Amino acid sequence: KLCAAALALSMPVLASAEAKLVDTQTFARSITLGRASDTYVTREDWRDTLRAMDGTALSESYADISAQEKGLYYEVANENGVNQTGLMDAAGTLLIPMTYSDFTYVGNGWVVNFADASAQGGGDPLLIYRFGKAVNSDEMMHFAAYLLNGRKPYATMGNDAFRSLQSLLCCNELAKATPKHDMPDVTWYPETEFCYMKNKNGMFVAAKGGFNNESHNHNDVGTFSLYVNTIPVIIDAGVGTYTKQTFGKDRYTIWTMQSNYHNLPMINGVPQKFGQEYKATNTVCNEKKRMFSTDIATAYPAEAKVKSWVRSYALDDKKLIIGDIYTLDEAIAPNQMNFLTWGNVTFPSAGKIRIEVKGQKVEMDYPSQFKAELETIKLDDPRLSNVWGKEIYRITLKTEEKKVTGKYGFVIQ
Repeated sequence: KLCAAALALSMPVLASAEAKLVDTQTFARSITLGRASDTYVTREDWRDTLRAMDGTALSESYADISAQEKGLYYEVANENGVNQTGLMDAAGTLLIPMTYSDFTYVGNGWVVNFADASAQGGGDPLLIYRFGKAVNSDEMMHFAAYLLNGRKPYATMGNDAFRSLQSLLCCNELAKATPKHDMPDVTWYPETEFCYMKNKNGMFVAAKGGFNNESHNHNDVGTFSLYVNTIPVIIDAGVGTYTKQTFGKDRYTIWTMQSNYHNLPMINGVPQKFGQEYKATNTVCNEKKRMFSTDIATAYPAEAKVKSWVRSYALDDKKLIIGDIYTLDEAIAPNQMNFLTWGNVTFPSAGKIRIEVKGQKVEMDYPSQFKAELETIKLDDPRLSNVWGKEIYRITLKTEEKKVTGKYGFVIQ
């Protein structure tokens, strides 16, 4: 979003778009409509295709799509009413939706970092403020002030002279803005199947469904991250320095891209696979109960021989409960559960793991049929080590059982 914002703000004011767009099919394919013809859709890895959440391509035209000029931005509507607002260019392409969410920002520089993202970030306060002002988003302007954390805003002369000068002009305005960053108890994005939940005890959980061909994809359908008082405890490692391998045929030989280095099971000893068809199904968020569940079976290839595997996350006022209920076509190898973390990890007794990170402590209770092992992952890539330090750890829970059906429960508090 911020990249698109930067692009929009670094360009001169664009010519007005036609109020009525003639080529509605091209227009529909150039944006992501939150709801069109009562079907949730998502864009496939920045390609010129809209897909329903079940992965099938949508080919129907969207009737009566129009764009009404609203100053710097346009209001986009279809037959069901107003759908999106945002900056558009003269051809009617939505550059960035006006609707903006800062809910991926957990606090103290830590963010939700699914796919190719770092766990540390937040953005440029001046750029966020200017874009918020351009699209009349109080949320963006308040968030920009919040990111300053009491510091005075100042603009630096970077590679983009226009951006730097525009930032310089709004320093005084940003200095007067009210800092604000309010997180709801549950945030649910049905198009991407991202779910964020928090409780009053300082726990914040980010979980996802989705599919394994998303933009900058990792094979991570069903994974989660856990933060305690803004500090990540169960983590997503993120991504290393980009190389030719990162975007080539060997991408999924990189450990950070693999499901067995996310907080997920290996089913029958098999990890998830890359591809549009490897996806979550029956994904549900119950906001009142603070519960998220998704069937991750179809994120695994045929050799996993899994019929159903429902992974769930339920957050109450004191603890996170992780559930797995599964049915296999055949039990070939024992299942294995993986959790990534950092800090200090100890095993005080059978069925219990303690993790302490930067003063935050949690305990995980796991089923008695598992035995815990700890793998040290050395980080020699500065893009990773600058975030986590010299090493992180993979907790592996292994069982000797081979069962066609079963359920597991893990409690973190």
